[in-house]
Amino acid sequence: VEVSDQSPTAIPVRVSRVSAEGTSEVLRFAGVARPRQRANLSFQVGGTIESRFAEIGEQVQAGDIVARLYNPQLGPASEAAEARLAQLINDAEQAERDFTRLQHIYERDLLAIQDLEQQRTLLRSTQSAVDNARAIVNQNQQLQRESELRAPFAGRIEQVLLEPGEFAQPGQAVMRMSAE
Repeated sequence: VEVSDQSPTAIPVRVSRVSAEGTSEVLRFAGVARPRQRANLSFQVGGTIESRFAEIGEQVQAGDIVARLYNPQLGPASEAAEARLAQLINDAEQAERDFTRLQHIYERDLLAIQDLEQQRTLLRSTQSAVDNARAIVNQNQQLQRESELRAPFAGRIEQVLLEPGEFAQPGQAVMRMSAE
């Protein structure tokens, strides 16, 4: 310990040498280790499990597809919604052309205002039907995406509850996974 000239009094300090002893005591504690994240994976739509891409003990990353579902209603419903949307878009385009044509006729005082207003109402109605059809297409696309089961986080598959070929109810657990 150095004492500087600036400190008027010395401060006593106890010093002791640290050394390792040859005997080390082993401490044992009872407990349960649990993963910080666990999930029971399930589909939001029902159907037959078409394929499984992960096995028990396999490491998966967040967003990986671990299983795929087959629902015979999803494909045709999606195709029908897209066909209906295409038809309504064509109808709306035709209604818009008819409205423009009738508007020119009305401007030359050759058409009653009632006929022009009826065409305007038909055009707005058709445009609303197009918006509704787009929403139905989006809904069907979302249902198609729901037929793929994705890992919500990185981890390992703990348990497989349903095998390919078995029917999965909406919300029924198919796999269980946990984080590292």
